[in-house]
Amino acid sequence: MSSILRVDDIQKTSGSSYPMIGQVVQTLNTSSGNQNTTSTSASSTAITASITPTSTSSKILVNFQFNFLQNDPQYTSQFYIYRGGSSIYQKSDYHSSDTDQQRRIMNLMYLDSPASSSSVTYTLYTAVSNASGYLRILAGSDFDSANIILQEVIGSW
Repeated sequence: MSSILRVDDIQKTSGSSYPMIGQVVQTLNTSSGNQNTTSTSASSTAITASITPTSTSSKILVNFQFNFLQNDPQYTSQFYIYRGGSSIYQKSDYHSSDTDQQRRIMNLMYLDSPASSSSVTYTLYTAVSNASGYLRILAGSDFDSANIILQEVIGSW
């Protein structure tokens, strides 16, 4: 025998709602191939995903995970999450080593408040600190796929 519990809202004793996950979108980018940049300005990649929030009060938990190579560890690789045409989060990676090329894993996570109930697109942008360096996002096949997970968080804050 099984039971089903269905509720529209779970509230704290103070009366405000607990945040809940409304929807989850996962994009596994395996077809865009390796993407190189030597730009010192943020430039877009093909690593992108979209979600349509159910409410303007929803938050979106954005999570990008991918492999990358940098050719010279004395330069800093820069990673950005863009919503539409605006940067909303930036993270830099600097790794000192004697080797010429570093293969690394990057995870970018950011809780966004887009204030929209229309489709919202998140895109990975990259840059390098010196134009003589390069950064390669590995977004080919198999274990070199770029994984994007977008989670809508709904409820009172």
